[in-house]
Amino acid sequence: MSNYDVLVQPDDRYWYVQVPAIERSTQAKGLDDIEPMAKDLITVMNDDNPELKVTFVLPKQAKQHVTEMFRQREIAKKANAQAAAESRLAAQALRNEGLTYRQIGALLGVSYQRAFQLVNGKTKHKTTASESPQPTTESRSPRTNHATPLSTPVSA
Repeated sequence: MSNYDVLVQPDDRYWYVQVPAIERSTQAKGLDDIEPMAKDLITVMNDDNPELKVTFVLPKQAKQHVTEMFRQREIAKKANAQAAAESRLAAQALRNEGLTYRQIGALLGVSYQRAFQLVNGKTKHKTTASESPQPTTESRSPRTNHATPLSTPVSA
């Protein structure tokens, strides 16, 4: 099995698929057709079972936007992870101050069940019935049954 670089670029309604190692090219109708077409071309030309490394060749302006898009996604991913960590810390700090899960949920804009998960570190999997929060004795109005985040900053 050999490794082959495959260069792909848009070409009108098709994808232009080039395999420099064998100095040949083909077309693919859709993205799902690129690898099979490249493998078929290599197999016909070299009687080889190829391993492919597909690289999309984009016009300069489009490439800049795509690169920036991936950069921004990475920034957002890191920011989301940090926000999740802060949510857990905030929920735990509020619970340590004696607030109920419903109160924590209302302050953080999440359900009381999610508040329980944040406090108890149950974030990677579904909770079982034995892990679910126990009902609280706090009274609640039917209208405040949902979580509403604070619209003003919280001060200590």
